Amino acid sequence: MGVESQSALLTPGSLACLESIELALTKSSIDYNLPALGGGIGPGFKVAYGYDLVGDYDANGNPAPDDDPMDCLGHGTHVAGIIGASNDPYILGVAPNATLHMYKVFACEDNAPTDILIQAFIMAHNNGVDVITSSIGSNNGWPEE
Repeated sequence: MGVESQSALLTPGSLACLESIELALTKSSIDYNLPALGGGIGPGFKVAYGYDLVGDYDANGNPAPDDDPMDCLGHGTHVAGIIGASNDPYILGVAPNATLHMYKVFACEDNAPTDILIQAFIMAHNNGVDVITSSIGSNNGWPEE
């Protein structure tokens, strides 16, 4: 099967049969208030769980995590829409029935240290998600780098 054939499999709604899959996204987070992404966060919503691992950095430049993973960069929302958008006549993700978990690893600046990424992956695993995806591109690494 060539690349062309494989990419054709992932069309809008093509993974609609995945009703019980839980996906974890690590990025700038998600605008969970958008109707196509469920209109809220928590049990019963498309975005069932979210956590902001960085928050607003404190005066010393240290992460200040909080429970609100609202996106302030847009990329995480974009990725979440490609994967799980539904309830919209113009937008349909490839897995519209999937439940999403969001682990915000980017503050409003576009960078994420490696230790924060690893922490997000571990949290997602411990929360029992089926798939962890991370759309990361950065020149940052460990805090010492």
